[in-house]
Amino acid sequence: MKKNININLSGQLYAIDEDAYQILKSYLDSMESYFLRQEGGDEIAEDIKNRVSELLWERKENGQQAVDIETVKTIIKQIGNPSEIDDTNYSHGPEEPGKTNTPTREKEKRHLYRDRQDKILGGVCSGLAHYFGGQDPLLCRIITLVLAFLSQGIIPFIYVVMWILVPQAITPEDRLRMKGLEVNGTNLSEQVLTDSQTAPTKDKLSHKIFRVIMWILLVVMLINFICALLIFINFIPGLRFM
Repeated sequence: MKKNININLSGQLYAIDEDAYQILKSYLDSMESYFLRQEGGDEIAEDIKNRVSELLWERKENGQQAVDIETVKTIIKQIGNPSEIDDTNYSHGPEEPGKTNTPTREKEKRHLYRDRQDKILGGVCSGLAHYFGGQDPLLCRIITLVLAFLSQGIIPFIYVVMWILVPQAITPEDRLRMKGLEVNGTNLSEQVLTDSQTAPTKDKLSHKIFRVIMWILLVVMLINFICALLIFINFIPGLRFM
């Protein structure tokens, strides 16, 4: 049984399960972070919170005791484009002919991030796959493994450096930039919903196999580096250990 927690939203208390709360929090945080950078965006962010509270209150009055994941997802979809919040946008009647709430997915320059939602070790290969326009990082992982065997430790070293230096895509905003999509209110809403439906990949057999191989390569690389360092030091007068 999922644990329920109580939250205060726009002065009203709601019982919500923990998973649903994480999705709702991610959505509200993303909206606030995005709109507060714009003139008058604080009012939009507050309107979004109020609208969410109104929709939750409607369900509470109809007898719903606790908010679940499906309720949160439905509310996010119902809000639609958060940039256009007003009374007319939330009418429950049929949509006007030719009018659609399909999110705008304009392309922008991709940013390099590590993909923590689809990672073997640090998410570097997944991030590179997104950066170069692909979706499935399998090819990138296979190429990395092949080059790691042929490069005598150079590729694993580069991987570790990128693991340290390349930032991780943590927020929905980061994930939009990683995919080369415009960061706007509608796309953020869609990304939150996409993230909520993304199944964990860490338990997949293929990921376990890749993870074991990568760790073996990193350990072998470290051993080779230490051996090479000892051999180098052994040739320096006064620093012989052998």
